[in-house]
Amino acid sequence: MARRRQERLVVELVPDEDDDAAAAGAPSEPGEPGHAVSPARAALARWRGLTRRTRVLVAAGTAVAVLAVGGGAAVADAVGDHRRAVAMRTVAGGVTDLSVPPVQTWEADVVPFGAVPVEGGAVVVRDGEDVLALDAATGEERWRHRVGESDDVAASCGRGSGDPSAPAAQVVCLAGTDGDLVATVITADGAVLGSRDLGAVAQWGGGRDGDAEGLPQVIPVADDMLVVLEDPVDPTRTFDDLAGARAELRRLREAGSLPAVRLDDALTGEVLARGEIDLDVDGLDGDALASCAVYQGATATSPSLMQHSSVMPGAVWTTLCGAGVAVTTEGDVVEFESDDAWSIGRTDAGLVVPSPSGSTLRTDDGDVELPGRLMPALVDDGSDDVLLVSEEAGGLRGVKRDGTVRWSTGSSGWVLARAGGVGVALGGSDGSGGRDGPELVGLDLSDGAERWRRHDVLPELTEDTSLVGVATDGVRVLLAVGRSDGFELVAVDARTGARVWHEAYDTGPLVNLTTVDGNLMMTTMEDGGGVLRGLAS
Repeated sequence: MARRRQERLVVELVPDEDDDAAAAGAPSEPGEPGHAVSPARAALARWRGLTRRTRVLVAAGTAVAVLAVGGGAAVADAVGDHRRAVAMRTVAGGVTDLSVPPVQTWEADVVPFGAVPVEGGAVVVRDGEDVLALDAATGEERWRHRVGESDDVAASCGRGSGDPSAPAAQVVCLAGTDGDLVATVITADGAVLGSRDLGAVAQWGGGRDGDAEGLPQVIPVADDMLVVLEDPVDPTRTFDDLAGARAELRRLREAGSLPAVRLDDALTGEVLARGEIDLDVDGLDGDALASCAVYQGATATSPSLMQHSSVMPGAVWTTLCGAGVAVTTEGDVVEFESDDAWSIGRTDAGLVVPSPSGSTLRTDDGDVELPGRLMPALVDDGSDDVLLVSEEAGGLRGVKRDGTVRWSTGSSGWVLARAGGVGVALGGSDGSGGRDGPELVGLDLSDGAERWRRHDVLPELTEDTSLVGVATDGVRVLLAVGRSDGFELVAVDARTGARVWHEAYDTGPLVNLTTVDGNLMMTTMEDGGGVLRGLAS
């Protein structure tokens, strides 16, 4: 299925045992709304609350060769670069080298969305009723299995939308139609472990039409598990006034039908964890009730209840009217009260959940209260372990893992990447910047000092363009700007903010970026289908 675009020589240094040992401690990084928004993909779903000009989706990075030419300092630099490149292969969104523009080495026709990185340097995609694994470096097909019986199967595999976790050991693939789905578990090397008829359920984001409306929604997550969203609220049902919405909430509570989230074994159906929203209906005053209803039309006379759900790294949550519940892939149930659930997720520091102080970091040694909402970067090379949390006034704090504030700055913005000890962010409260183009800011992670601020790095974002991907090699940050007729890649030096290179690609719209073992892949929409491309430097 893969079509090689050109023959080229790629020289790659393979680490010896000492290099492997040096890289053994390399960091690895573990994660939309079910009814409100289509669960297409997002790395971090909370970023979708931004304007179109600042919409950011989760990204990944490229594979490349490192060549060293002798001479004391040059050799030392080459060894350092090589070890960094080896380490970056284990980082979500990490690439080996971004010093020069990548070129396309292969392409394959696929169904857009849902490319799932798996162990062994491959990516699982869908081709009609088949799912198959492609070698991320060469595009060669490793294995293929049919999981559906017709071309209209609603097949999907993976770990849920927007989850940039480490490559999966197993994937769960769904096939069939809403109301009649089958789950199949396949290992990274292509062994089929088994299938199970799920019965009357819908894929996440489905269940809105015909007989499937109101069915439990299923989401493939880590390895051999499924998340089930029970009793989803129908967002299309409207009420004459807020009293009618309150009466419906009271009825759901009394009937035991408030939304719940459940973690199941995909093959056996065993319930591993389950949590239900605990909503005090009578405690909701008019303002609180209005905040959990969406009004249709300018007259604001027809409220409808709105439930929000999302997949984050290591956790899936759902909220209704400020009450929420989450389950983790370890089987823990987390209840919380917050309309701001976007910070829920697992980091290498622990599980983060909302709290009155901003965020609570749950670790094996106990809970740590963070003075603000955690602001994880989309990609992180692990060069500094300071946690970034938001200030109420819009600035950022650098916080140690024990909750101690290391530094505070008035600089505001959305952190896209952490590379080489620098946080690269879209400046301004909405990232719009101004003057020549969107503003980028570089913050020193050790003390919060602003290293640089530039308006001339990214092309101007318009109604036809958006920032849709981020990656890093630990020195440079790759930013992908999507257009209706292609995309542009811009590499910026994290230390100085200087543009390293800029390339435009004439394809269909960019859907996503995927990284496996340091290999960069991009999916574009073309002629009603998807094309997955492998790029290398």
